[in-house]
Amino acid sequence: MDELDVIVGRLNELLDGFLRNVPEITIAVLLLALTGLVARVLPRRIVALARLDRFRRSVQDLYAKLIAAGVVVIGVVAAAVVVFPDITAGRLFTMVGFGSIAIGFAFKDVLENLVAGLTILARSTIRIGDFVEFEDVAGRVEEITFRDTYLRTTDGELVLVPNASMFKSAVRIVTAERTRRIGINVGVAYGTDLDDACAVIERAVAAEQSVVRDRGVEVLVRELGASSVDIDVLWWTESSPLEVRRSRSAVLRAVTRALDGRGIEIPFPQRVLHLPEGPWVAAADREEAMAGAA
Repeated sequence: MDELDVIVGRLNELLDGFLRNVPEITIAVLLLALTGLVARVLPRRIVALARLDRFRRSVQDLYAKLIAAGVVVIGVVAAAVVVFPDITAGRLFTMVGFGSIAIGFAFKDVLENLVAGLTILARSTIRIGDFVEFEDVAGRVEEITFRDTYLRTTDGELVLVPNASMFKSAVRIVTAERTRRIGINVGVAYGTDLDDACAVIERAVAAEQSVVRDRGVEVLVRELGASSVDIDVLWWTESSPLEVRRSRSAVLRAVTRALDGRGIEIPFPQRVLHLPEGPWVAAADREEAMAGAA
């Protein structure tokens, strides 16, 4: 019975302590709820009032997330001080500082991605909506979080790329500019008037709607190939992958029509074999004749 009395007494003490601290706990809960509300609303208001909306979307997101993180830290500290009045804000921040060192060692990869994400967001190179190529992944940037970058491929698949990997590697930003130059190779038969062929190709390409006319079209003879004279055709079009494919398809059709209409041959690979006459040919004929006689 003595042990039971001790347990009951201890539970009564804990219950009394909880009841005495109900006002502080209630205030702390309200503070946390208010902190969550402020963290959702205040960052965007500050971004608008500080005229940060003139910056690109990724930079706005960076400032908004940093402000929200600061609000959450302040709210949690305030709630902790209310519930535990013996812990001052300075002492609490000191404990958080020492704890962050231990957390840094334990979650090195997470913090590495966090820092890389902040750096990518602060950069003025990669934007939401850009189409990028990274190692063996290519896709449109949908979102940049503190840990991952979300890429949507042309097939509709979503790929999550760790920010640290993207930060350390070369990233090709396909849509960094509004337009980009692309090209095809066209082969014409030997004996073709190359000046005439180049002029026909240039007119056909320049007439296409997907070609940016003020950037010009270049038609250059590249080399004398095995079966044809190879000509490089270069032009500028919209930089998105879909527009590039559409433009290349349209130009190929236009060039083919123009060359066919002009009577210029687009040859296919051919190989001419010259068989020399000699004793081995006669021997082969004798073997074939003997086989027929048998």
